[in-house]
Amino acid sequence: MEENQNAVNAVTSEPSEKKSAGAAIKERCRKFIVKLKRNTKLIPYTYLIIIMFLWLIWLFTFSRSVAELSKAEWGGMAIFLTTLFSILSVAVFGSAFPKRKKMNVAMLCVLFAFLVIVILSQVLYYVKVGDYIYHGSNFGADDLAQRPYLQKSLNLSVAVMILYGIGILLVATLPLYKKLLLKINTRKVLEENKLSEEIDAAQM
Repeated sequence: MEENQNAVNAVTSEPSEKKSAGAAIKERCRKFIVKLKRNTKLIPYTYLIIIMFLWLIWLFTFSRSVAELSKAEWGGMAIFLTTLFSILSVAVFGSAFPKRKKMNVAMLCVLFAFLVIVILSQVLYYVKVGDYIYHGSNFGADDLAQRPYLQKSLNLSVAVMILYGIGILLVATLPLYKKLLLKINTRKVLEENKLSEEIDAAQM
């Protein structure tokens, strides 16, 4: 009898454990969404920080390419401008969206200007360096194969343009997805309320 009872308890405890684990995950998601509702600007801000660090990681590849192609016009300046304004865009974001205050339109315009400068700097790099590699230099297929970082820097340049373009969209559409987040129901329903509703329904 005791063995049967233990087996029954083990079977009934498994669903309850799964239920409690599911409830814990659901509660974490609810708290996360509530946090985003209160501070939606964290989405574009975090994104800009991530792509800034990605740029700093990729900077080594760009630096090697610029050092190799010293005769490529504006290559070094494009790298400098991208580094400078990618960092400044993160710094200015806090001023554009101050805590518990209305959005600062003037600083928001500055933020957009900085992000556009980053993209234009990469356009400049891609055009000037790409033109030099394939038209202004004596590099052949073998030379490029021995220097894979040259083509890699051009590919990364396109990636940076796309990533910062997405960043501009995230900042520009912030009010839109903030409204969408506010429509999500994150009210916490207590089990006691559910139980009382079930009892009332049964009594009726």
